[in-house]
Amino acid sequence: MRHLSLLFGVLLCTCFGVHRENFRTCDQSGFCKRHRNVKPGSSSYVVQPSTLRISKTSLMVDVLNTENNVRFLLQGYGLQHGIFRVKLVEAEPIRERYEIPVGMTLVAEPVQEELVYGGEKDGKLTFTLGKNKMVINVNPLRLDFFINDEPVTSLNAQGLLKFEHSRQKQESPKEENNEAAEGAEEEKKDEEE
Repeated sequence: MRHLSLLFGVLLCTCFGVHRENFRTCDQSGFCKRHRNVKPGSSSYVVQPSTLRISKTSLMVDVLNTENNVRFLLQGYGLQHGIFRVKLVEAEPIRERYEIPVGMTLVAEPVQEELVYGGEKDGKLTFTLGKNKMVINVNPLRLDFFINDEPVTSLNAQGLLKFEHSRQKQESPKEENNEAAEGAEEEKKDEEE
């Protein structure tokens, strides 16, 4: 019993020994605030079917975030063994995002297979790859994957997709005030000399 109370006392001290002011809360982080407020079923991403570009083994279509009018590019590839590969990237990024080069995770680039476009019907774009199928719902964006017409997985099924697009860093008013004060100090020094 004595050891247990000693252990409890030590644990209690470590819990209260944390300086909470050294850590940010979600309200102090813009990234956290933006992503915490996403409500299920309120997806603002819409596929632009008129921008669909198809090659023998891949597809590309624009996706628009209707909240801020940022365009993204949805890329789909047909791979060997009936595998779909899907990527969502910014259409016009400020800077390119890092992509892991082939050789770090893959031995070689995956072998691509023919992707068959089944057309658009009722706001859905259908692509088949052997016995497998990918259905892209246009509004809101949702991707459903099927094997032998049995649903296997869905992307954005609950409308929770939130893609953090790159943006220019805005200077805070504090920094601007500091720069103005530094500039005034330099002017005074120049006048004194």
